[in-house]
This record gives sequence, C-alpha cells and structure tokens, in this order.
Amino acid sequence: MKRLAKILYLVNSITFLFIALMHTSVHYQELITPELQAMLSQNIPLQGSEENVWKLWQGFSFMMGAFMFFFGATHLFIASQVNKNSYPPILGSILIILTLMVVTYSGLHFFGNMQFYG
Repeated sequence: MKRLAKILYLVNSITFLFIALMHTSVHYQELITPELQAMLSQNIPLQGSEENVWKLWQGFSFMMGAFMFFFGATHLFIASQVNKNSYPPILGSILIILTLMVVTYSGLHFFGNMQFYG
C-alpha cells in the first residue's frame, strides 16, 4: 500500500509538470498571435489606473505555467525525501488532488474543451 501511495504521489506530481509544460508551450506557440493581441489591446481601469488587457493576460498565463511547474517540482522534491517505509504526506496528497480538481474545473468551466487538446 505504501508503494502504491508513493507511485500515485509521483504520478500526480509529474502531472503538474506536464500541465505546466503543455500550458506554457501552447501559450507561446499558439496563443500569441497578432490577431489576438489586436483584439486584447485595450486598456481597462484597474485599481485607479489604466491597465492593458494583453499584458495582464500574458502575465497571468505565464504565472499559471510557473505555478504549475513549481508546485509539481516541490512535490517531486517532497516525494524524494520520504523514507522508503513511510507514506507520502497526507496533506500534500490532498492538496495535489484538490488543485488538480480546481484546474480541471476551471479549464472546463471558463475555457471550454480546448484546454484538453490545446
């Protein structure tokens, strides 16, 4: 049972690395187009100043890719530090599962099916 728990923990951690790489790759290869930039080049009032939607979207997308990468890398590091006769941390396992559920829900609810095939 401990071996299965460790394998699942590693698979979930690697899933975050995979999502991060896919997200960042699709963003930079397919979603940065002059047409999309023209569509999003507008300023909106935000916190008392004018902010550019294109720049906000670029920053948010980059941040999501980086977050997913470092979340997965952190959990891989945690898994590497677990004693052979121990279970992975339960709180870490719960956080990974909850975060994957939020990512899946957000992708389907806000972005549609395109998030699953780029």
